[in-house]
Amino acid sequence: MLHVLFSKTRKRILELFFTNPDGEFHLREVVRCTGSGRGAVASELKTLSEAGILTIERRANLAVYKANRECPVYAEIHGLVIKTSGIADVVKSALLELEGVSFAFIFGSTSRGEMDRLSDVGVLIVGTAAISEIFRVLSSAEKVLGRSVSPVVYTIDDFSKKVSEKNRFVTSVLEGPIIMLIGSEDELGESGSEHLDDLTSTLPDKDEAEELIRVAEREITDARSVFSSEGKLTHAYAACLCVGRAALVLSGYRVRSGVKSHHYKAIESLEFTVGLTPDKIREIQHYRQTRHQSIYDHADTVSVGTAESALSAAEGLLSSFRQWQRDRSTRA
Repeated sequence: MLHVLFSKTRKRILELFFTNPDGEFHLREVVRCTGSGRGAVASELKTLSEAGILTIERRANLAVYKANRECPVYAEIHGLVIKTSGIADVVKSALLELEGVSFAFIFGSTSRGEMDRLSDVGVLIVGTAAISEIFRVLSSAEKVLGRSVSPVVYTIDDFSKKVSEKNRFVTSVLEGPIIMLIGSEDELGESGSEHLDDLTSTLPDKDEAEELIRVAEREITDARSVFSSEGKLTHAYAACLCVGRAALVLSGYRVRSGVKSHHYKAIESLEFTVGLTPDKIREIQHYRQTRHQSIYDHADTVSVGTAESALSAAEGLLSSFRQWQRDRSTRA
């Protein structure tokens, strides 16, 4: 994103100063660190210091530059640099190598914009990924960043319990600024609540359920025929969502009006309607997160294998729904 907003030289200079906000650099150091030409760097340093984004201090014959924490847009520039081309990008890329990460975000001095040269990068990770694998991929990130990356790891159940019990550490982290790497902040904030708390009781609606299932069938048909992996995943996930909503309305429930992350709730409710296993629900939620990343982060992030697995999951869920519907009719 920075390359769209700024020239290559300015992008590199902002990355240097805002990932090392207490660092002090003179002209030759900036040229060396950014790999840019002396003339271009000198021009950018003059512009950025005149705008108040950098401070300049004269020391003997040297002009020493530093990120200006008093700049009105310091927090915005810092957040943009960290999220798009700095620390967050490196840590996120490392974590995306793993299966089983439901949420991950940076917290602490990095997200607050208070790093110094000795600061580590605090990362809170929620999911089923093995701790040994987490440390393995983060070790690679540390080498790239030249900083220690310190993970705090919870299972989904442990994190949900700590959120609901208002654990002091988890509460303080969530109340401060965070930089999401995997998952969304809305879903993270809701992960401590019971799955059915945000549902409202209503009369079962067989007609609406049947229409939703017809839409799910069309989505599966489209997923089978579409060429791109991103398109296949999008249609497959849409089918899963329609089945989740159909099971809810047939059971006499709807997601309560105004609830955030209603897609998340509709999928989670499949445990209580169709009887989907927690592992299968986590799999579908993983496809939702992958879809989100492919839309909002960058294209070409969905592998053929992931897209085919998502289609298989949608087909299996539709089959489970039909069996559940037959069982309900038999019991009735």
